[in-house]
Amino acid sequence: MASVFAGPCLGFNTVREQANQAMTTPRDIGASAQAAGVKAHAAGDLVTAEKLYRRALAYSELPGPDIYANYGALLREIQKPNDAISVYRRGLKQHPRETILLRNFANLCRNQRVEL
Repeated sequence: MASVFAGPCLGFNTVREQANQAMTTPRDIGASAQAAGVKAHAAGDLVTAEKLYRRALAYSELPGPDIYANYGALLREIQKPNDAISVYRRGLKQHPRETILLRNFANLCRNQRVEL
């Protein structure tokens, strides 16, 4: 008796390729990198977290304030205050009223005695 499923399913490769492609859009890559960066940061893997946050910013069309806040906090943690200032400024250009960015930036400037 012949199996009903003996031959290839028509369109399977096309649908599968479309699904894979949909999961690898720049937006998805950015979101995935951000989530992985948060996990790495929480686990104390700061080198990996920095790379992932950078990747999230590179692949996100309009990054949310969280990525800027997390990345800036990480840069402060690894003693890169000038880089943190740049990240916070970029974030504030896109999200000028975001409280977490304003607070983190103000604290960094106060601690580093940065002149605005």
